[in-house]
Amino acid sequence: MSAIADRFVPGIVVAHKAWSQDLRSLFIEAPIEPFVAGQFTQLAIDDPSHLFRPYSFVNAPSQSTLEFYYSVLAQGNLTPQLARLKPGDRILVAKRALGRFVLSFVPDARVLWLFATGTGLGVFLAMLRTPAPWQRFQKIVLVHSVQKAIGLTHLDLLQDWQHQYEEQFHWIPTVTAEQQQGRLSKRVTDLLHSGELEKVTGLTLSAQTSQTMLCGNPAMVNDLSQLLLSRGLNMNHLRQPGHVTVENYWKLDKQSL
Repeated sequence: MSAIADRFVPGIVVAHKAWSQDLRSLFIEAPIEPFVAGQFTQLAIDDPSHLFRPYSFVNAPSQSTLEFYYSVLAQGNLTPQLARLKPGDRILVAKRALGRFVLSFVPDARVLWLFATGTGLGVFLAMLRTPAPWQRFQKIVLVHSVQKAIGLTHLDLLQDWQHQYEEQFHWIPTVTAEQQQGRLSKRVTDLLHSGELEKVTGLTLSAQTSQTMLCGNPAMVNDLSQLLLSRGLNMNHLRQPGHVTVENYWKLDKQSL
């Protein structure tokens, strides 16, 4: 049996949503093994090239239709092919999910801070679609940073949570490359360094009160991690629990994009 046949199962595209020219959500049905919100899998084109890349689940584990949120890169090898998929087309999905970027790996705290750039939002949507974060944390802050307002997606879902969990949930969208009324317009690190983020939420981000999770652009993850460490928080490791949990699969080779 080939490596592809051993690792992947066939899936069928059931829907394909274009949030903008470059941002898409691909909806797939495939007989994969159970996964935990926060984990990622791999998608592969069903042709002889078998190009593949990791993607986080956006759907909750209880939802049968899988959602994957991605950016189309014009010069990429894989994402332009993904963008051409339509309902009924075949795609390969890795049968087993991977990753420890899950809430069970995060220690308890009063406040859970979720920091995402771009499509890094998807992994947090999967988590927030489960009961766990709402039951474990008194306050949840989701900070989503994009360059332009068109990159703010899944608005209906986020606004529903704002209404349903009015006292518990803070959604903080930031748009860094254009001015938007009612939106913050600075980089996440600048908002935290200046104290503006804590002022907006009315919450303190400290080792005594908080757990943080970071997913997105590696530069943001690195810079924000360093800032959090300078404030007395520690990296969260399996054998040494801390306060800063990061998603690292973005560091994988991008040549299959």
